[in-house]
Amino acid sequence: MISGSNKLTRRALGAGLTLCLSAGSLWAAPDWKTVEPILAAKCYDCHGGKKTKGKVDLKALAAAPDFTRTFETWIRAMETIEDGDMPPPKSEQLSDQETAAITGWVNRELDKLATANPGDPGPVTMRRLTNAEYDRTIRDLT
Repeated sequence: MISGSNKLTRRALGAGLTLCLSAGSLWAAPDWKTVEPILAAKCYDCHGGKKTKGKVDLKALAAAPDFTRTFETWIRAMETIEDGDMPPPKSEQLSDQETAAITGWVNRELDKLATANPGDPGPVTMRRLTNAEYDRTIRDLT
């Protein structure tokens, strides 16, 4: 038999858990549908179509945002936004929410790419023995 205070505690825990889960979805990284209108409004004038300042055509990248081929460009774009280099001072600035949306999307996509393609770390160079280690190893073997 469950007492009244146990029922209240369970309901409070259930309500708290529901609140935490719903709050987690509020802080989830934005998706491309959220980021693309921001880029269209603030970036495509200089980085899209005929004008491609800095050799970065975000409009072409946005047509097919394939991170497997273009992740380096997106990393550079994110870093310039985080450093405050973009947009330039004369242009309309990104709000904090817009900056967070773009950087959150890029970071989420990079995480997904890294998880999907853990890959080979490359050649592993064997460590060489010092003279003293070599001498001791030969002595132990003989």
